[in-house]
Amino acid sequence: MTQLEIGMVTDGLDTAIEINPEKLHKAIGEYVAGSILNTNHEGLSPEKWHEIIGAIQAEAKKSRLHVPVLYGIDSIHGATTLSAAPCFRSRWEWPPPGIRN
Repeated sequence: MTQLEIGMVTDGLDTAIEINPEKLHKAIGEYVAGSILNTNHEGLSPEKWHEIIGAIQAEAKKSRLHVPVLYGIDSIHGATTLSAAPCFRSRWEWPPPGIRN
């Protein structure tokens, strides 16, 4: 299974990204990509995410096996990829509490 990042099947930058149907068909239909990882660093509205993921899954339904494409949203440091989502600071300290000299 091949994993791509969202910029390989979209045009535009930041919140103005749009699915490019030709790129999407090539990625899923020809190269049989099995997953797409969101690496967009701008928060998008839930409606925009539904549009993007819906287009990806619609293309997957046209494929020979009709297997859905896995879609991952990178939120290592909080949910910053969805507009209006709460963003909590990651608490990281070294050494962890309780492991002191």
